[in-house]
Amino acid sequence: MLLLGCLLAVLMRGTVAAEGAEPPPRPGQRPPGVLIAVWKKDLGRHVGRQIDADAEHVAAATLDRRCVLLDARSGREIWSRRRDAGVQAGLTLIEGAVLGVTDFPEGRLFCLARVSGRERWSVPLGEAWGAPLVADGRVFAASLPGRVACVSLEDGRELWHQRTHLRVRAPLALCDSLLLVPTLNDSLLALDAASGARRWSVAPGGALYGPPVWTGTQLWTLSFEGRLSALDPGKGRIRASRQLDGLFRSGLAARGDRLAALATDGTLWMLDAENGDLLWRAELGTAADLPPALDDETVWVGLLDGSVHAFRAADGRPLSCLRVDPPVAARIAIAPPLHLISGGRGTLAAYQWSGRGAPRRDTGRSLSGHRTSLRARSAPRRGWPRGLAVSLAAHHLGEAPEIFARAARRDESRVGKRRGWLRWVTLVGWVAGAGAALWLQHEADQAYDQYLHTGDPRERERQIDRAERLDRGALGAWIGSEGFFLLGLWAWLRES
Repeated sequence: MLLLGCLLAVLMRGTVAAEGAEPPPRPGQRPPGVLIAVWKKDLGRHVGRQIDADAEHVAAATLDRRCVLLDARSGREIWSRRRDAGVQAGLTLIEGAVLGVTDFPEGRLFCLARVSGRERWSVPLGEAWGAPLVADGRVFAASLPGRVACVSLEDGRELWHQRTHLRVRAPLALCDSLLLVPTLNDSLLALDAASGARRWSVAPGGALYGPPVWTGTQLWTLSFEGRLSALDPGKGRIRASRQLDGLFRSGLAARGDRLAALATDGTLWMLDAENGDLLWRAELGTAADLPPALDDETVWVGLLDGSVHAFRAADGRPLSCLRVDPPVAARIAIAPPLHLISGGRGTLAAYQWSGRGAPRRDTGRSLSGHRTSLRARSAPRRGWPRGLAVSLAAHHLGEAPEIFARAARRDESRVGKRRGWLRWVTLVGWVAGAGAALWLQHEADQAYDQYLHTGDPRERERQIDRAERLDRGALGAWIGSEGFFLLGLWAWLRES
């Protein structure tokens, strides 16, 4: 019975709750809001750069070749399908289908049925960095060597293709009837979306690692060197440009009359979408590789150290800071009311943003020096106050006090030796299991690094299989260590 009380304490330990306020509201001031954890899913490996979601489903791909569809409300896995290669670019979710492009050496553009995950069609394309783009029953995708293809959404039949001989390392974009192709060769190409014919090209001032954005009045690009340019979509002429300090390995985010950009050093820029003027800037002080995400009132930023920051878009006021397993692997996906955040080691979690909660004060601080509004602990706690387990047992199990009383009346000379032996065994088992888990996880990470950096397909396959085996061993060692920990705690409580 007492062990059941301890298990209840363990369950409470794993509960994620919204806590902390940033900054503490003044009397009569409405608090800025809190993040509430809705669900969390372990997908096993790093998630691709794009997570796509709507009101019903969440689609994500991992670097170990898995494509998964989750229920948006509960995080329940609806289906999971393995490809012959990873899907680093991520997935595109549309009505009735899920689309993606596999990595080298396969490099195929594929379409899966949304309901069952069954493959509908697959065509060769080449390794792609950006997820497919879908419009009017057509699918657009580009490979790294510069091949741009348009296929039918219905059956994968090729409608046209264009070889640009330029490297494409950013997602494509659409502007009216134009398909915009950003390249690493200081060129932005505009192709006719219906025929693939070239309309115009322009040099925006450096390599483009993000797609251009159309705000309704201006077409904006941001180069790696920080050149922000406003283009005429009709003829491709540069109307205006300005220089931003820093380097930018991700593109712009646009919402309403605002543009957001994130430099590699962690500087967040908020700009006027009409003329490019600076509205405000925040220096987060750590490396960044993903574009920000904008909703109506908030800008969200995920950084390589695992921190996720939220700022008020109007004036840059810090609202929240959340920590996940580093790095933040994919751009934060917003599917109201959910915010989907992917941490390292394949974790995908859904949070709900509430502006009406009354959060408790947290002593943590964000990287920008502000007090955090939520600090999610990615590493499991190794213990909890013993009084918590005792009070749970006494509250939920009416006979728990009597158990403690009987234990206190036993013969200590006989029972003490047995319990002392059990405590030492469980302590050694706990430490040994934790040490084995850490070593196995280190070996798995080494194998995974080999998988990411080798170019030999056979060696990649061998290393990813080895990493999976070591991960399973590490999981088993962690479970064994936790079992010894609970058994040791039970022995201590019996003696108290």
